[in-house]
Amino acid sequence: MNELLKMILSMALTSLVLIPFVWGFGKIFNRFLSKRKIYYLWLVVYLFLTVPFSLFFLSPYKIVILCG
Repeated sequence: MNELLKMILSMALTSLVLIPFVWGFGKIFNRFLSKRKIYYLWLVVYLFLTVPFSLFFLSPYKIVILCG
């Protein structure tokens, strides 16, 4: 349970930094980036926040402990 809480907290802190960064980047470089590129930036943010990337770095044993 402790690992799951750390993972959720990590994702929340990442979103706290990542969302304003991408929003500001899009506003500053709006005339240089097409709408498609800005869309892909937000798609990366969405994927990063919905898929817990820390699971990729855990061993299968830890994943079993977290899930069961």
